[in-house]
Amino acid sequence: MKLNRTIIVVIGLALLALSRVTIAGDFVRIHEDESTATYHYTGVVTFGDAANLRDICETTDKKVAVVIDSPGGAAYEGVALYWMAKRFDVITCPGADFGAYSAAALFWLGGDSAMIEGSIAGFHLAYCDAWNPPGCDTADIDGEFFKCLIDALGRHEAVALWAQMQTALDTHGVNGFVLYAMVDGKIVTTTLKLERPVNEPLVQPAPTVGPTMKD
Repeated sequence: MKLNRTIIVVIGLALLALSRVTIAGDFVRIHEDESTATYHYTGVVTFGDAANLRDICETTDKKVAVVIDSPGGAAYEGVALYWMAKRFDVITCPGADFGAYSAAALFWLGGDSAMIEGSIAGFHLAYCDAWNPPGCDTADIDGEFFKCLIDALGRHEAVALWAQMQTALDTHGVNGFVLYAMVDGKIVTTTLKLERPVNEPLVQPAPTVGPTMKD
């Protein structure tokens, strides 16, 4: 999880402008200078979002940065966003207003991941039944998810995070998360039950058409 000091300043300036911007849609451009175009990503992760990110990156010669405020959503699209962000070396940063959770946290991890003061990214395991998780066969998405974690973190950290997510699920159910947060300039991690529930299930069926960014 690299901290790019220059881009953190750019993102900070962009976030100051949010009070003057009406957010609509998934990707909204909130700041642009000579070298960087910064977007705000909001709403539920849905199929087609990775393709939208690709279009943004392919239609500019500037560095693309994305501030992520999303509860997550479709697991397979979170995987696609991970690989798309990596493909284009996108700067990703969880917002301090809400944060990046579930599939959106995976999106964050795929970029040249940055954090600013107050940023939160929350990870949990895939499920499709909030009352009896996981509630369906998650072997395929678990495998894709774990590939992303190994790619981003290496084997040891990926295994450690996976174990923390399993503990969070066993202890707190689907609102159990492993959180990464920027506090007083340092990244801290904790496992807890969110008081503000993230209602979107991580697992949704893979699309029959659309972008795939698997190995």
